[in-house]
Parts: sequence; C-alpha cells; structure tokens
Amino acid sequence: RYWRDWSSDVCSSDLPLRAVTVEEMKLMWEMKQKGSTMIDILRVTGLAEKTIHNYIKKYEREIKA
Repeated sequence: RYWRDWSSDVCSSDLPLRAVTVEEMKLMWEMKQKGSTMIDILRVTGLAEKTIHNYIKKYEREIKA
C-alpha cells in the first residue's frame, strides 16, 4: 500500500518495525559522512538498507531547514 506524505511516496514495507529517533537518524548520517558502508550502518541499526537511505535523506532535509 502507498499513501502520500508531504515529502514523498512511502510504501508501508519501507517503514521500520520500530520507531527511529532523531539521534539514530543523526548517527546514520554521521556514519555516512565518515565513509561507513551501508553494511556498517546495517549492523549498527538493524534496519533495512532502503529504510536507512530514507532516514539519512530525511535527516539531511531537517538539518538544511
């Protein structure tokens, strides 16, 4: 199923099984900035790759606002 939010289309299968905090989004973003691979971030967070990518993008939009 798809539904519209203000920034993008979101598929329910892309959503994490648990809530992701702002601190976790910041951690994922910082790991990416420091050159961590997606595998490294997966190991730390336990989230799916697409979910990690989506939350990193969301965090980037937040810090630019």
